[in-house]
Amino acid sequence: MKSMSFSILLALATVAYSYPSSLVPALNDYSLKVHRTLIVEETNVITSPLSYSSQLNLLYLGARNQTAQQLRHSLGYDSSKVPEFQVHSFWKQLLTRILHLHNNRYIKMVNVAIVRSDFPVKESYKRNVKQHYNASVIKYNVFESQENMRSVNNFVHRDTNGRAPPVLLAPLDAYTRLALLNSAYFATQWKFKFQKVQRGSFYNRGLKPHPSYLPFLKINGSFPYANLKVHDVSVKAVELSCEENISVLFLLPNSSMEGLIKLEQRLTDKSLNKILDSMRNSTVGVEIPKFKLQPGIDLMWKLQFLGVQDSFNMAANLKNISEKNGLFVTKVLHKMILDVDDYGQRPTQVVYRIENKFVANKPFLFYVRDSVTGMILFMGRIVSLASK
Repeated sequence: MKSMSFSILLALATVAYSYPSSLVPALNDYSLKVHRTLIVEETNVITSPLSYSSQLNLLYLGARNQTAQQLRHSLGYDSSKVPEFQVHSFWKQLLTRILHLHNNRYIKMVNVAIVRSDFPVKESYKRNVKQHYNASVIKYNVFESQENMRSVNNFVHRDTNGRAPPVLLAPLDAYTRLALLNSAYFATQWKFKFQKVQRGSFYNRGLKPHPSYLPFLKINGSFPYANLKVHDVSVKAVELSCEENISVLFLLPNSSMEGLIKLEQRLTDKSLNKILDSMRNSTVGVEIPKFKLQPGIDLMWKLQFLGVQDSFNMAANLKNISEKNGLFVTKVLHKMILDVDDYGQRPTQVVYRIENKFVANKPFLFYVRDSVTGMILFMGRIVSLASK
């Protein structure tokens, strides 16, 4: 009876829906915290909050009692004071619009919950993850691990038209009980066409000796721009618009690695909005490196630092997934491809007088944002790039 009433609430919430204003700041703050757990001084870090937050909501849908409360608190739903049914209806609306039910060529994403075959999965759970997250539940047979791996990777390939990377590079082991797998793809589809692609120097870790030589995307145009101090770090910021109500905010600390680390350790949704509010349209000469990266992360241990603990041991209460005792998460895999290139069709008006320059030839931060809600969809730090 309880699960039936919850499904009714979810359906009703989807009909009469408006974005909860407090939910996006909470999710953005969570994304910035996840980023901080992944920082290693001399490495790139690229993640998709759109992907792993929706991935964790598959777990939230299946959790009860303290397990659910830990997820709710960690994701910021407590502080946002948004009821559970409105959380899931927000995600349904967001994913439907962003992914266009998989018709969008430049953003692809797939979420899969792998459940060991000896745990019977409730039909209500399968319906809810499909309805609100367009996600799938796949049974895992420990005696057919190679076949299961091929099946999962083939599913990802089909569901994303071959754009997102394979999520499994090795079979899941016999210890697997519940694995949350995600694979995503994002390519910059700019509203404008870059005027020039020209090779230039990128100073890895901000060091002048032995730079990498690679293509830079160059354009002179009118863009939102600011040169300001954020958390005592001097920062240049520029925002470039993509199609489909998406924009990319680039932050370039003047003091290279030291400033970048200091900035990312302190950034919050509030300080990001302070940057955005301070930006004004200006004629800017923009140069950003062209790159395509394919990171893969097991987030399970990182999530425990952020308060999600019971989900990963025998204390887990996942009775909304299966009534059988002993189900808990053994893996949280997040794979993606991020492609920053010169895809764009509209020519830009020629600008002769440049007021400011934004040259990302040293470590920088970037945030791919949904312009409708302000939510961070993809984000990262670029510290080093190989010559091409």
